[in-house]
Amino acid sequence: MSVERIRVRAATKADVRGIHALVAIGTLRGHLLPRTAAEIRAHLGRWIVARQGRRVVGCLALEPTEPTLWEVRSVCVAEDYRHHGVGQRLMGTARRRARRAGVPRLFAVTAAVPFFHDAGFAHVPPGAREWSFVLRPIRPDYQVMVQDLGAVTAQPADAPLLATGAWSSHAEAHIGQLGSQRRLHHGLVALA
Repeated sequence: MSVERIRVRAATKADVRGIHALVAIGTLRGHLLPRTAAEIRAHLGRWIVARQGRRVVGCLALEPTEPTLWEVRSVCVAEDYRHHGVGQRLMGTARRRARRAGVPRLFAVTAAVPFFHDAGFAHVPPGAREWSFVLRPIRPDYQVMVQDLGAVTAQPADAPLLATGAWSSHAEAHIGQLGSQRRLHHGLVALA
């Protein structure tokens, strides 16, 4: 296996079957929530894949929950590609995408705490007021993890996730309440 030949990029229609297969395995193992192929296809702009040749060997999705906060979801790497940096390359691409879109924070609800810690995320203590909107996981091994990306500036030409209309309804409901932010085209929000 040559990990150097793995390409990490935005997902395309050709990746839907591979993403679905990886997520299905993660779901069977109890690590991921199920995602149908139709759901993946409908929100394809949210997905990032790692491919080696024609095979999808890793994936993750970014879910906009608020204009300044995205959730990292469905992180999965094929068993034979784990411990070779594929997951961290996916996370690096996710961070770059968020920064280009002007999103200063990412979070995850996960049992893979060591993976997210290695990716620069910090544990959010239970009961932290700022994170009260995140439902506490029903499994005790799941934790809320957060990463502050620092100062970012929205770059509309480099923000394909938002340009595809991927905002969640929760995020859309809050756009009008963000006094210090201004709306750019395609629903992008610039931080004041």
